[in-house]
Amino acid sequence: MGGAKADLKKALKTYGWALERHGTRHDLYRKAGELLSIPTGTKMYSRAVMNIMQQIKGKSKRFSLRVQNELPCSQEQPTDLQGHE
Repeated sequence: MGGAKADLKKALKTYGWALERHGTRHDLYRKAGELLSIPTGTKMYSRAVMNIMQQIKGKSKRFSLRVQNELPCSQEQPTDLQGHE
């Protein structure tokens, strides 16, 4: 994945992300009040690159406090499993 870093940097520029700070482990990019951290290591896995590209394009799901506090549909309220009525 040698070209992945170049592709990420090109996409960041295309979608309007600006470098805010270069760090030893991550580079921080900012766009309209949002921060995005990109790892600076030499190895980048394809799944990580795909995930970062979705974040750059604004297509990833971001969790708000409201969504995190709600119970998913599969997690109903606990029921009494001992047969007490």
